[in-house]
Amino acid sequence: MLRRQRQDLREEDPLQTVAHSEHQGSARSDSVHVSSCVRRPIFRWALVFFGSVLFCVVLLHLLYLQFLSVGVSQFSPFGGFTRDSELSQAVGMLYGVVPTSKTSAHCMIMPHLRIPKPGHPWYTVPGFSNCFDRAKCQKGSKLSVAIYPKEPVTITLLNGATLKRSAYFDALVTAIKKSPYYIEDPNQACILVPNFDHTLVEVESDAQFRIASALRSLPLWNGGMNHLLFNKHDHYTVQYDTGMAMVAKVGFAWPYYRPGFDISLPPPTGWEIQEWRKRPLCGWSGNDGLHRKNKYLLSFKGRLTSALRHAMMFLHNGKDIIVMHKNWDIRGRFDYDDLMLHSEFVLVPRGNGMYSYRLSEAIASGAIPVVIADHYTLPFSEFLNWKDFAVIVPEHEMLDIPNILSQITPDQRRILRCNLFKVWRHHFLNIDKHISSTLEVLSRRVYGFRGIRSTEGYLGHAGTYTTAFEVKEADDLMTGVCFELANTDVRSLCGSR
Repeated sequence: MLRRQRQDLREEDPLQTVAHSEHQGSARSDSVHVSSCVRRPIFRWALVFFGSVLFCVVLLHLLYLQFLSVGVSQFSPFGGFTRDSELSQAVGMLYGVVPTSKTSAHCMIMPHLRIPKPGHPWYTVPGFSNCFDRAKCQKGSKLSVAIYPKEPVTITLLNGATLKRSAYFDALVTAIKKSPYYIEDPNQACILVPNFDHTLVEVESDAQFRIASALRSLPLWNGGMNHLLFNKHDHYTVQYDTGMAMVAKVGFAWPYYRPGFDISLPPPTGWEIQEWRKRPLCGWSGNDGLHRKNKYLLSFKGRLTSALRHAMMFLHNGKDIIVMHKNWDIRGRFDYDDLMLHSEFVLVPRGNGMYSYRLSEAIASGAIPVVIADHYTLPFSEFLNWKDFAVIVPEHEMLDIPNILSQITPDQRRILRCNLFKVWRHHFLNIDKHISSTLEVLSRRVYGFRGIRSTEGYLGHAGTYTTAFEVKEADDLMTGVCFELANTDVRSLCGSR
């Protein structure tokens, strides 16, 4: 009876029926919306979870590869590597070493005291590793350097070619053999240089893999202790693991330079290694010393190999400041040699790497270098105060260089050029001078005061490095005469190049 009454009521009131159905539909849609809202946070949290897991896996993988690389923790002071190299051979594609640009960041040469026992507390410095075996240097009274093996090592690359010996490495070897520190017997030498090109001047195929493997196959390698390696690649550090070896590199960036252990070398000039020019530049001959007549205040002509060099083009005014790409001078109005020999200052911006060959060429041409390269460890900065003979400008102040140079008085410019000549004559003249300065620094590091063999240039006297003028030099400069330049046969130096 009641069912029938309810059915009758629904039939009598169609609007009520429609409202009832709409209410049911909206309730159903609300339930679907609520369920979708419930599912969305779950999906979102699942996405975050799987993303976090993937990030952790990638991070652990990178840390694992970093663990395989040879770092400071893998060295013991006298025992070489502490980790077996089988795993490194697998990861390094059977080269025997994981290729990495890392070096032992905390290597040092311990004090030159006569310590009776290697276990003495002086040999334990927190955070540092002693990467130099001083016992090998007690066999003679002076520093000794040997190149080994006697016959050059041949390195075959993956493409079947043989790693070429660069003209730069041959010049280094020749300079070392002419040095008074050189001896033939590697077993009696304090410092060892591998007899194959490891400078990475010639980079092709898998050269850095092969070089790293060849180093570790040397009979006296011992993790790199007491070895001296050379590098001239544009990269800001060495592109293979150097172990505990000292590195003499052209273009060191300071985060990778180990003070008191590595050496920052000056770049060679193009004519020395016969690469991009045959005719030498020498701006110290045929003029009246400090009073040279210049056409330009500032100049640069070269390739635009960095964003810094592109921005530098805004300095050009076409009058006393010439800054241009080498291919822009279609009519040949500005010859490179003429610019270098008749400019008061020459721009030396960083290029592909931290350094520029223009640094050595500017000094050879007698122009005061204006160095623009943040993070660059300047050559021989261990004993050279670069502000005494060059202008160092931060990159962010590059466009203010004309104002900076205008504040340098004529007397200050004469002092800069006098110092510059002294630096060129004793340390930058050629690769022989690069090597002699390098080995003198190493001798002093190892033997202290007893290691002094040369005091020429700015290497100083009594074991100290100095850029101070002697009394005679200071008096002469006051009258406009450079003592060093006035008492040197400059033409013979220029001719010897």
